[in-house]
Amino acid sequence: MTFKDYLPAFVVAGYALAGILGWLRGKLSSGRKPLAVAISVLVVATSLFWLIAGAGLTGTITILVVFLVVPFVVIFVSQVLGRARRRKAGDENLPPIWPAVVLAIGALAFCLPAVNLVTNGLCSLVGLDHNVGLLVTGTEDASTFRDGSPRLVSGEYLFEGTRIFVDHSWWFAFGPLPAEGDTIEVSVAPMWPYPIYENTWSAVVMTGLGATLLIPGIPLALLALKERRRTAVPALSSE
Repeated sequence: MTFKDYLPAFVVAGYALAGILGWLRGKLSSGRKPLAVAISVLVVATSLFWLIAGAGLTGTITILVVFLVVPFVVIFVSQVLGRARRRKAGDENLPPIWPAVVLAIGALAFCLPAVNLVTNGLCSLVGLDHNVGLLVTGTEDASTFRDGSPRLVSGEYLFEGTRIFVDHSWWFAFGPLPAEGDTIEVSVAPMWPYPIYENTWSAVVMTGLGATLLIPGIPLALLALKERRRTAVPALSSE
């Protein structure tokens, strides 16, 4: 048996030990603080062990940044700004601004990639892209469907004297995937991350995906603006 086969047992044992220590802590009348520290350390260590084993070090860092660091930064910045607003207005009962901040971040998370996808897709559809020959170096088809599903193609192309490498780009064209070593005519979008479109259908799909992201993005942006107006500091009288 491999380490991954024993991994669930280690994780269950770690959380079970933490549960036993918690039960003992409830029974003791003294020495509860050291046990509380031990339980916290054990739970954190077990969770990190599980994450690193399952997602790898890079994946674990990404998860911690997204779910711990980013929320902490948002809350901290919101509290600092809130204290500054209340001090400037001389009113300790001003409504908090963190709802507007959270809504704005959510709106940006949807709207920024949406604008990028729509702009690149439309540029390709109206001919503002660059046509290049993609040398296919690898393909991957993990789909159960034969046609029309996003499969993956890797390759390289030459653009203005620079060799550009493409890694696992979605391939929306119907029919079989190109063979390794084939050179396929594709278009490269003008904006980062410079996606490639193998045909018009590919550009239409990505443009549609961007438009879909605007469905939640625009309402979130409107709610953020509405919340910002609600929490705005009243203008001070000049009298």
